[in-house]
Amino acid sequence: MNSNPARILVVDDDPDILETLRFFLEKEGHEVTAADSGPAALRALAQEPHDLLLTDLRMPGMSGAELIRLTLERDPQVVCVLITAHGTIDSAIHVMKEGAYDYVQKPLDLEALSLVVARGVERRRLLTENVAFRNAVLLHDLSLSVCASLDLSAVLEQVLDAVVRELRTVHAYLLLRSDDGSFTLRGARGAAGEAPIGTVIAPEACLAGQAFETGESILVRQSDPWPGPRSSALGEDRYLSSLVVPLRARDRRVGVLGIGMDGPGRSFTPADEKSLAILAAHAAVAIENARLHDDLRRRYFQVVVGFSRALESRDPYLRGHSERVALLAQFTARQMGLDERRCEVIYHGGLLHDLGKIGVSDHVLHKPASLTEEEFNEIRLHPAIGREILAPIPDLAPIAEIIYTYHEKYDGSGYPNRLRGEQIPLHSRIVAVADAYDAMTSGRPYQTRMSFDAARARLKEQAGRMFDPQVVDAFLSLPPSVFEQMAAASGEERPPPAHTSPDPRPPSG
Repeated sequence: MNSNPARILVVDDDPDILETLRFFLEKEGHEVTAADSGPAALRALAQEPHDLLLTDLRMPGMSGAELIRLTLERDPQVVCVLITAHGTIDSAIHVMKEGAYDYVQKPLDLEALSLVVARGVERRRLLTENVAFRNAVLLHDLSLSVCASLDLSAVLEQVLDAVVRELRTVHAYLLLRSDDGSFTLRGARGAAGEAPIGTVIAPEACLAGQAFETGESILVRQSDPWPGPRSSALGEDRYLSSLVVPLRARDRRVGVLGIGMDGPGRSFTPADEKSLAILAAHAAVAIENARLHDDLRRRYFQVVVGFSRALESRDPYLRGHSERVALLAQFTARQMGLDERRCEVIYHGGLLHDLGKIGVSDHVLHKPASLTEEEFNEIRLHPAIGREILAPIPDLAPIAEIIYTYHEKYDGSGYPNRLRGEQIPLHSRIVAVADAYDAMTSGRPYQTRMSFDAARARLKEQAGRMFDPQVVDAFLSLPPSVFEQMAAASGEERPPPAHTSPDPRPPSG
């Protein structure tokens, strides 16, 4: 009994040789499929996978060389062996250079054939184990990268990086299913990357729609007809070979992962299909976890913003203050050339900068006169209180840092830790300027409302003392329309200040 049986496809246009090969290889313990031509062999390969192809070189119609080329295009893991006559040995050697593993000569020496087949079957086993090992390493590497982050955008980028690297392609895309049934492009490489992230793709307009609907992967080789619509937004109009795999998480489909190849010669294979399916399965779980985390973070953030607005409702002087600070800080960050992600963090930091005042008594917050030392110490606690409120969500740590440090002063005279200069996070230095400007131009129980020109002059005067000079310069260089917008927003009716004596506290909200 053969301890290493294989599924072998034998191809020869001579029925006697075909029958001899079938009988001998079955006696050796292998499972044998016989085909009398190249097209018949391709049909057999399409119906079920084979480990080894044993084909005559010279056959009418499709030659053995052409059959081997098409076979390896479909599945490079198939081990191909040529049967050749003495006069065609040079041709056999040429075909071996193109991918054939070995050859046997006619008239057939069955003992030599047995040795070649045994070596071929062993090579197939090693190739299969190599693919399995590669997939295990791939899964391990992807696990390390995507499990290290719960940020959805970061997870999507890591998945696409792994796909492009491991599947040796430059074209890849990741679509997530929206509630309305359409796809949204959430990440892309190569030709698919020419469409903006967020592009909406109709399922019926792309191959991905078919894969999602059926729940089955779709493999298109260069020799195959394209089985459905082509989406130019995904680069499908350029692909000669394509592979699309649905993303499943918790027994439901959440999107599609696709790759394409536009160069002649190589097609995606069943081995690639297995690798992409492994990537897709693991990626789908990571994506779903990140989406759930994003949803939790968004809900928590909404609750926190609700707290902040509830605080403003306690004090008519603060009405709209946080939103104006957030906008002014965001405009300033953009003026300084910060990327949009950092600008978003700064906006949210401005929106929640006074969050910790929830823990400060109304008596202290609304006191129209100078604070006692004890009362001022209570005020100084609000940055730490605000940071503590955001502590349950680690992803909000950059916002918590702003809340905790925006009362630090550039010259080191601020609180809670008397940081100075660039020891203070840039995000906090930006929010500090926006907060001071809005506080000065809005009025407080302890401070007369300044004109906008006077407030701008005060910022310039305090640059290098209370504020970062570069931030002040960027703030003061904002277009006039920004300040007009803020002036209109702060022009709502407010109770008059309780007194007009000089401000006993720093100009901050």
